[in-house]
Amino acid sequence: MHHRLPITVFCAAIALLCAAPAWAQSPPPDVDVDAVDDVDADAPVYESTVSDTRMAETDATTGTATAIDTADATARFATVAQTLRSAPGTTVRQSGGLGSYSEASIRGSAASQVPVYLDGVRLNGAGFPAVDLSGLALDNFSRIDVYRSGAPMELGPRGLGGAILLHTRPPDAAQTELALSFGTLHTRKMLWRQQLPIPTGGVSWQLGALSTRGDFPYLNDNGTWHDPTDDHIAARRNNGYAAAHATVRLEHRIGAWHLRWLDTWHQQQQGLAGMDSVPTHSARHETQRNILHLAATRPLSRRADLHLSAAWHALGARLDDAASELGSAPSERSTGLHVASLGGDIPVHWSARHTSRFRLGGAFEHLHTDDRLRPQSTLAMHRLRLDTGLSHDAYWLRDRLRLTPTLQLELTRDIDTAPASHLARNASNDISRLDWLPGLGACALLPRGFEFCANAGRYVRVPDLIERFGNRGTAVGNSALRPESGVQTDAGLRFRHEPNGRGLHVNSRLTGFAQWTRDLIVWVPTMNALRPENLDAARTTGLEAELALAWARSVRLEGNYTFLHAVNTSNQPHYRGRQLPGRPAHELWAKLTLGRHFAHIEATLYLSGEYIGQNPLSPYNDREMTVARLYANTGASLHWPQSGLTLSCDVYNLADRIYRDDHAGVRRPLRDYEGFPLPGRTAYLTIHWRRTP
Repeated sequence: MHHRLPITVFCAAIALLCAAPAWAQSPPPDVDVDAVDDVDADAPVYESTVSDTRMAETDATTGTATAIDTADATARFATVAQTLRSAPGTTVRQSGGLGSYSEASIRGSAASQVPVYLDGVRLNGAGFPAVDLSGLALDNFSRIDVYRSGAPMELGPRGLGGAILLHTRPPDAAQTELALSFGTLHTRKMLWRQQLPIPTGGVSWQLGALSTRGDFPYLNDNGTWHDPTDDHIAARRNNGYAAAHATVRLEHRIGAWHLRWLDTWHQQQQGLAGMDSVPTHSARHETQRNILHLAATRPLSRRADLHLSAAWHALGARLDDAASELGSAPSERSTGLHVASLGGDIPVHWSARHTSRFRLGGAFEHLHTDDRLRPQSTLAMHRLRLDTGLSHDAYWLRDRLRLTPTLQLELTRDIDTAPASHLARNASNDISRLDWLPGLGACALLPRGFEFCANAGRYVRVPDLIERFGNRGTAVGNSALRPESGVQTDAGLRFRHEPNGRGLHVNSRLTGFAQWTRDLIVWVPTMNALRPENLDAARTTGLEAELALAWARSVRLEGNYTFLHAVNTSNQPHYRGRQLPGRPAHELWAKLTLGRHFAHIEATLYLSGEYIGQNPLSPYNDREMTVARLYANTGASLHWPQSGLTLSCDVYNLADRIYRDDHAGVRRPLRDYEGFPLPGRTAYLTIHWRRTP
């Protein structure tokens, strides 16, 4: 607690320095702010800019998507999980503070139904159906695209829950970056990035590290949430986190070929604090990810291009619970995933109004697990995945109507190479399946800046290899599982007003959506194990409202609201009619950003808020509900353009909320998962230097 005050006070001082020029300064009366013809073209120009509402890359599709610019994320302290909270329809759940397990769901989907791509390489894999966002360093990325519908076909088969695309930073100019961050809970962060141009392209490399003690205070209810008399404030223990990452990216041209090479590595170690009322002392977890990716592009003719991609993805995780603090028996389990993938697509431009795209891709996944304390639990499994697809873009009515039909086929073959025990033995150790995924998107340009878009499609999630074959431990496989499948539709009206001058820029959208899914997989407890079954079905409907306003390129107000009604429609009486857990009915996010240039300093100040409604923690809705919470965040930065130096401060959970009274007046800890509390106020100071010759 004593580490919070100095940084928070320092942040407040920066905010006051930013606010004074932003609100009080105006140009002298004898200066014509509109006269730009007499400006010396060779003189340096400094302008504090707040991003306006111009079109992003995601606007080129009929799907509903949001592009989040993260190119300047290195100048402040933020994570991928925090950044994704600003996307409409996206729910981020965390099991604790900085570095804790985090996952994203879109429009009420499960995290395993949301494919995540890094430069086109899929991060979800066998044994790791959901992507842990804490294993992704935001400093690596220039942009994050969140597709709630209509993800690009060149990525491969689409997910039930849309898609998240992470774009690494290109080496587009000579540049050097250094950044240091300090924060509460003994948090430390460093970054070094270098970009160099070469005659036929560019190269960049980046090194970063992050660590925190993670011993934040929380409300410990001792597991008796009906009895508040034994509640007390405790410090989270065995919750430290340390991570390091390195990335190299090379872009090179050889004749007609444009080549892009990426090598990125991330490793993290952390303590597993356990549930709030049963803390651990020594349980540890370690994760390591490495991706090698080669992409090549060249024109085939005046009308066709060729895009090729090859990637190798390795992901390893190790759980050390020798003291049996997390399970019923000691465990030192290691899990490794290796994925080799190839893909290619050919866009053909038949005319200015007609473009077709053909895709062919495949991947081979190898999953192995072993437990040093239980040698009989060793297993090895393979998955072969092939997919092909065809899409066509057609423009009609003088380019005011766009239709995009798509058809994708996915063939999967799963093989269990290690004989299972009698508990986990399946009817078949070799399973093949073919799925077809049609889709249709349409957009119509309307008068006065309005645009109407609608999308519909069928989506599938094939069971994970652990769901198919088990893990030779407490998870028993089920080879008879059917894929989770569903139909998703949405329709929205968008309005954009983007004047050329200093007028008000407006970008707004109202979207309604509905999704029907069946054969949802649920882990059902048996005598001494868990077995997956196709028990669930769900109906999800909702509404998304988005608004972004920008004035004079120095004031920006943006926000979004999501209403979600996610109900279980299973035939099982225990589930039917229940609200899906972890899906709040109401989510609201808003942010105000002020920017101003004065003298030789650019100042920026922001204030953001996030409201998350209550939602159940159990699929039966019979346990404690998470209480609704409102978080306020703020930050400020000072930038000296001539030197490239930036000083910034970010404060999250400004009101320091760690619990809230429910309707009965009982204190409830704030959390996303049962037994895993969320931290209170955290503050971070960042010193950033960027030099471009």
